[in-house]
Amino acid sequence: MKRRVALARTLILKPKVILYDEPTSGLDPITSKEIIELMRSIQKKYGTSSLIITHDVDCARVISEKMILLVDGINYAEGTYAELSASNDPKVEAFLKNNGMAKTAMENLKLGIFVVLGTLLLLVAAYLIGNRQNMFGKTFPVTAVFKNASGLQNGNNVRFSGINVGTVNKIEMVNDTTIRVHMIIADKMLEHIKKDAIAAIGSDGLVGSMLINIIPGEGTAQLIQPGDELPSYSKVATQDMMTTLNTTNENAALLTEDLLKVTQSLIKGKGTLGRLLNDTTMAGDLQQTITNLKYTSNQANYAISELNKIIGKIDFEESTAGVLLTDTISAGKMRNVIENLETSSIEINKMTQDLNTIVGGIKGGMAW
Repeated sequence: MKRRVALARTLILKPKVILYDEPTSGLDPITSKEIIELMRSIQKKYGTSSLIITHDVDCARVISEKMILLVDGINYAEGTYAELSASNDPKVEAFLKNNGMAKTAMENLKLGIFVVLGTLLLLVAAYLIGNRQNMFGKTFPVTAVFKNASGLQNGNNVRFSGINVGTVNKIEMVNDTTIRVHMIIADKMLEHIKKDAIAAIGSDGLVGSMLINIIPGEGTAQLIQPGDELPSYSKVATQDMMTTLNTTNENAALLTEDLLKVTQSLIKGKGTLGRLLNDTTMAGDLQQTITNLKYTSNQANYAISELNKIIGKIDFEESTAGVLLTDTISAGKMRNVIENLETSSIEINKMTQDLNTIVGGIKGGMAW
């Protein structure tokens, strides 16, 4: 700041020559550069000449048109920076080297090497990228139609059986539900890809860039020809999966809410099941009912067992029950007997009614 103020005071006098004594001494490289730029701007703006006493050769090289090298107070060498740099004098070379001036040629050489290497690397990278995009090899075009491009872009890879064989050249929207993808495939794949191969849009890994997978067919179809259109199918998109998952989550939330209501009702003893869980008396009655059912079941099993024993003791050949059960003629006679008994019973009932009527009439006559 003091140096800037000093320059400002000097410029007030409008000098034709300005003498600088170590203008960049003790300054950091950034501030030194600012002072040097300020000195150059003063030279151009005010047309002043500058006489600089400095050990900073960079400052002298940038500002001065002519340099004088003093050795032991004697004018040892003079000239432009280029002339002094080309000098073979040991002292001049040592001075310039010690002050970093001789480094310029080496820096220029290094810069040139860096530029050459950078250019070579750029060319190699361009070749590799172009080779990957099949820009330098023979290719043939094929197309495929999809309902959704799923983020596919020009330049994305095309794979056949997991091997990169081409790239996406163009994506054409035919209408709102039809996307035609143009691909360029390496010429050597004409011997392998058949017309029944299926094209599908996928991704390179879980979160990688999109690509087209060509899945080989299983039949004996003919080999593909340039310009053919491959059959395709669209996988379930991630957005569709997320929508389905969101619906499933909503349904699960509703089920959880209903289950919570049922659980709360059970805890509060609502409903038959809630009463069973909370009412000890009803639980005891239910337990007694189950015990009674078990007892009744045991008794029924015992009765069936006894009945089986009785049936087992029946002599079906000699006993009356056996005859009735096995002899159809006897069964028919027994049926007739029963029918006759029913008829006789009906006639007896009629006779009884008639006798009752006669007896009633006799009683009535006696009364008269």
